[in-house]
Amino acid sequence: MSDELKPCPFCGKQFEIQWHGMGYQLIHESEDCILQTQNGQGWTYGNKNKLARMVNTRPVEDALRSELAAANQRAERPEHFAAGRGSVSEAADMQEGAVLVVGLQDRAEQAEAQTIAHLMGEAKRISTEHGWWATDRNDGEMIALMHSELSEALEALRHGNPPSDHTPDFSGVEEEMADVIIRVLDYAAARGLRLGEALVAKMKFNETREFKHGGKKF
Repeated sequence: MSDELKPCPFCGKQFEIQWHGMGYQLIHESEDCILQTQNGQGWTYGNKNKLARMVNTRPVEDALRSELAAANQRAERPEHFAAGRGSVSEAADMQEGAVLVVGLQDRAEQAEAQTIAHLMGEAKRISTEHGWWATDRNDGEMIALMHSELSEALEALRHGNPPSDHTPDFSGVEEEMADVIIRVLDYAAARGLRLGEALVAKMKFNETREFKHGGKKF
């Protein structure tokens, strides 16, 4: 069964699905992966094919949110099963599937936040090693420098967006946008900001907003 499953999107190691008496379990033996569970054993699920489809669905975040919404909608309709349009076992499978989706979604969001935290640390380490934090820097200066990178991206566009002088495999705009992010990461690390968690939370909030945020022109 493991040959039919895509590898873990976080660590690249393989999943397995095994029967454990009460249902099928997702097995993932990787000590340093965000999806690692006790003794390598994961969630119990009633339907092997559905579990395999969940593991193989990509991109993880979009697919799992869709599955979660569908599972929650079905689980909130007990009359569907009472009327004979579904079985009790199907209802249990849907509820177990919803738990699996929530668990994977939460872990995916944790991994996203941890990735940002890692990049913050790297940006701060590099800038410190090159002398930019020999003394503390004021907030206005740091934010102004973020603005300056966006201005440089605009200048690159004005000149036809040629390849970057420093990273010639990328365009000038790509390099300057990377510089914007690097400066944000560096600043966030220096000030102890929870940037990764805030990014995940704000994107989730934006999903709930009205079209064009209620009629804004731009």
